[in-house]
Formats: sequence, structure tokens, C-alpha cells
Amino acid sequence: MHSIAILPFLIPKYLAKSRVAPRSDYDLVMLRSRPLEHPPVMAAILLVITGILTGCFAHSTRPTDSTTTQKDPLSSPPSSPLRSRACQVHFPDQNGWYGGDAAYSVPLPQSSASKSRSRSVWLFGDTFIERADQPGRRAYPYVHNSIGISRCAANGDWSLETFWKSQDEATEGAFFQPNPESSWATEAREKTGRPPYYWPMDGFVVNGTLFVGLLRVTHSEPRGPFSLPFRIIGTDLARIENPNDSPQNWRVRISMLSEDPVFFPGTAFAVLGEHVYAFAFFDRDDGHAPRGLIRLPLEALSDSENVLSERIETFEVNGSWKQGLRTQSAAIVIPSDATEMSVHWNSGRNRWIAVEASPSHTESDPSEHGLIRFRESDKLEGPWSTARPLLQIPELQPSGLDTTATNTFCYAAKAHSQYSKTGELIITYVCNLYARSSEEEYMVLEELTHRSDLYRPRVVRVPLPPVDSRSR
Repeated sequence: MHSIAILPFLIPKYLAKSRVAPRSDYDLVMLRSRPLEHPPVMAAILLVITGILTGCFAHSTRPTDSTTTQKDPLSSPPSSPLRSRACQVHFPDQNGWYGGDAAYSVPLPQSSASKSRSRSVWLFGDTFIERADQPGRRAYPYVHNSIGISRCAANGDWSLETFWKSQDEATEGAFFQPNPESSWATEAREKTGRPPYYWPMDGFVVNGTLFVGLLRVTHSEPRGPFSLPFRIIGTDLARIENPNDSPQNWRVRISMLSEDPVFFPGTAFAVLGEHVYAFAFFDRDDGHAPRGLIRLPLEALSDSENVLSERIETFEVNGSWKQGLRTQSAAIVIPSDATEMSVHWNSGRNRWIAVEASPSHTESDPSEHGLIRFRESDKLEGPWSTARPLLQIPELQPSGLDTTATNTFCYAAKAHSQYSKTGELIITYVCNLYARSSEEEYMVLEELTHRSDLYRPRVVRVPLPPVDSRSR
């Protein structure tokens, strides 16, 4: 999933002295991160909005820089943006937007009225925004998701507008919000005393309509090997039929995709033939998140009133597709642990490419520490090749930019094929901090508000290694 970090303990004892303490209508709990992608000791905060916020949208437009390049895919640290190449992807502090994670991107259909060469929607998880009482800086509480619309102008200039919901200057909220009157949201609120929320996953476009996967998230008692204080309870699919309009005017309809308690579609989508395929991660409270595969017929998406869960097919261990979401018999198509990844068709290699980050901390195989990897396959069902390294994340190496930050972890790696040229990939990932003890929690909270290099997508251009003939 997406967001700021994993925390194994609550931190109410710091509220009294914290300069970033939330207002009274917010509660302070563990900072969440991508479930199961991080080690059990990772800590930060999750400030949970106690009301469903509705109203107009906030957005920002002022650009700055943050792209990096990578000449040696396994050693070189990030550098300043490459000015010589057109349309440099970067994620600046905007008017009120100060960083978020996840950073899925979906190319949008070209608008006849648009002067941009290309447009994409960016889907961010938990997001730092400016608060009225703390102007010009990152402030708590953050919102659970935001979006951005990027444009590449004909002259190669990159621009990014970011959006979230704003009822007034003092009340900010996530862009995608559950309907508070829906049965699942009502039940979640009655069980926990707090409203549930969405974390966005991947998206796709069919016949000019944008679809976005949304994880249903609710509060829970700490559970599993990471003592996570939240639970994913299902997946919804947002439908936007007018994605070429400003997001302020988007007509968003949300349908239930799945209410399965352990198998969650949306890690990555791919449209192929008459189906949309969705990679789905498992969350069985065992610290692992392998991925299976489901699909929906495209015609099921033609009507927002269709019950999508009834049209799902699951790819099973016997190599066949079977009607229904079948958790017990679903094939594990990608066995590694990552709740987020990207999947795209590479026409030069005539193969599918999946990009993911290995866990920043792994006890089973230290050689996997801090790697961004890729796999290839002729078919979405696989077999997928063994993971091969693309990048050793510089921030996690002794030669990195910050050699003192031993509590840094990085995650949320994805490729963005619409910006990649032949023989290379444009990749984003996010770095964050975790508290190694309860005494460090307040320090982590403060540092995240002051370090603009953290909790913001990093952009790296890496060469794509030659095809390994053994993976054919």
C-alpha cells in the first residue's frame, strides 16, 4: 500500500510537548506505511482524520526541481536534474503540497483542447500539506491521499498541479474519500469509533474513462509481526468519466471490487485484449505479501452499476482461469514481498516488465537490502523471470548522501513507461525514517517536517539490462 511509515507503537506521551501536535479533532496514532513491505521496528505517525471532509478542492502549481539520474545502475548516487532532457519528472513543493508517497502514474487520454504533449495523473498516498496555522511548511496531520496532474508541454517543460479536498482553510481532506453512509464505512466506524479511509493503488484508462484502485483501510488493534494498527478490509474501484477536465470537476463514482479479507487487487493493472488484469497481494498476517492475478472483462466496466465482484476471474495454481475471487486456489505469480509495483509492456523487448523494491531491511537475505529489481515475462500469468537488480538505492548505501541516517528505509519503487526511452527506465521510489526506539519517535516526527528530501518521490533514470536469454 502507500504512505508514510510503519510504527509498532503509539506515541501519545509526546503530544504534550510536540510542536507539531494535532488539533483536538485529530487523533495521533502510528504512522502507517506500505503494509508488509517494511520491518517490524519501523516507526512514524499516522494522524487519523476523525471526520469525513467534503467540499471544494485545494491545488497548487508552483514548480521546483527534484529529478535525478543514474549512470551506473548499482552505484552512482542521485545528482541534480538533467537539464538537457525534455520533460524532467520531479515533485516540487507546490502551493501547499509538500510531499507524498506511492506515486503511481497513469497516462491520460490526449485532450483536443490541451496544448500539452502528454498528461498523466499521479496517485499519492499519505500526503504532507500546508496547514493554515503552519504556513509554508510540512504540517501534521497529513491527508490520506492526494493526486497530481502532470503535463509535458511542447517545449519539454514539466508542470504538476496537485489536488486534495478542502472545505475551508482550516479543514483539509483526502482527494478520494469513502461515502460515510456506505454500509462498509458505517460498520467500520461503529467498530472502531473512527472513520475509515482510502489509500490509492494503481489505475488504468479504458475508452477514455479513468479507473483507480482504492484500498479500504480501517483502524484495528496492532496485529501481525509488524504490529500494524490498521487493517485493509477490501478494494474499491473509482470511475472518472471526465479525466480531461480539471480534477476539481471530476465526476467520481466508486464501486466495490472486492471485500475479501486477505487478497487485495490493485497492486498493478494491465489492460490486454478484452480484459483488465489486476495483480493482487496477500495479507495473511505472516509478514509476507506475494502476488496473485485476477482479471475482469472490459465490458463489465461499461456500466458503473455493475457488481464487479461477480465478474472477477482468478488465475489458479493449475494454470487455468476460474470464475470468482478464489483466495485458496490462487496461483502465486510473483513470490516476493511487495504490496506495490508497476507492470508495463516493453515493445522493444516484446515482454512485460514488473518493477518493485525489495524490503529495505531483510533478515533472510541481506544481499537484497535496498534493491530496486525487475522481472520479465511473455505473459501476465507468467512464468516471471527471477528478479534482477536495476538500482541499489543510494540513500541506503554507505556512500549515500546521508551516511549518518541508519534509520532510513526506502520503498514504493515503480517504473513510468510513458517517460522512459528505449533501453532505459524512469523509476520513482520514496525514502523515509523509522524510529529505532520509543525515545526516537519525536525526533522522527520533527525530522520529517524539516527534511524535504524525505517522504517525496525520488526520480532516477536507469539503463535496462539486456535480456537474459536464460529467462526466455
